[in-house]
Amino acid sequence: MDMIDIGNGFFMVKFDLEVDREKVISGGPWMIYDRCVAIRPWTTDFISSQVQINKTLVWIRFPSLGMEYYDESLLLALATAVGRPIKVDLHTLDASRGKFARVCIEIDLDK
Repeated sequence: MDMIDIGNGFFMVKFDLEVDREKVISGGPWMIYDRCVAIRPWTTDFISSQVQINKTLVWIRFPSLGMEYYDESLLLALATAVGRPIKVDLHTLDASRGKFARVCIEIDLDK
């Protein structure tokens, strides 16, 4: 893997293996030193000085939710009240965590 600083707080990462690239893109959102890191596939028209970040992915928690509600379609429907649902956490889906259910959503930062 190579990481290249392309300016304005942006980095391009080149992966040796496609499976690693897919894991990083689909596995987020990611935090490094308590800061959210936005990961997007590269596009040829990307110009770091002109980028406006107006959407981001975040994890939301539904605390004290009964295990009978740990259903993917139900959790995704609940998450629409906050943002655009992306995925349900794997620990939630396999019910290995009971304190809270967790869903990844996309939020509009302009709202």
